[in-house]
Amino acid sequence: MTEKENNEVDSENGWKNAEAADVNDEDEDEDEDEDEDEDNPGKSLLRLEKQREKLRKLHQSGMLSDKKLLFHESQLDRAIQSISAAQELKSGKRSNVITVRLDDETLQCLDDLISAGVAQSRSQSASMLINEGIHAKSALFHEIRQHIEQINNSRQMLQQKILDSGFGKIEK
Repeated sequence: MTEKENNEVDSENGWKNAEAADVNDEDEDEDEDEDEDEDNPGKSLLRLEKQREKLRKLHQSGMLSDKKLLFHESQLDRAIQSISAAQELKSGKRSNVITVRLDDETLQCLDDLISAGVAQSRSQSASMLINEGIHAKSALFHEIRQHIEQINNSRQMLQQKILDSGFGKIEK
């Protein structure tokens, strides 16, 4: 094994060199605060970004191969995406669940967004596309809402007129 290989990060065994061990010693201080950060996704995201910077420094110094850097960055990306998705759900931005049937072409489009790294899941892909469609047709949806409001007002006026005529209550 070459000296460079000895200095690389082993994804299963952790850091293998003195400099990397120093980086881990710094992380131990952060790990003590980790329990406090569990309920604070912002701090968790910040900690993961700091870890990314440490990995890049090791890579720049030649102590971490391109392959290992990509591996660890992909792991960090997954963790960051998971935390971001949890934040999104907790905020209520995407808390409504629906079931839809899609044709193969549409499903492939959702999967393409995932493959491109734009979305993390089919659910997120679908949500993004629906939101884009709504924004693209915002004038139409504004008009639809106005008409629905007029229909509801007309319905209420008609129901009141029927009740006022003494016909009786209308079951809703």
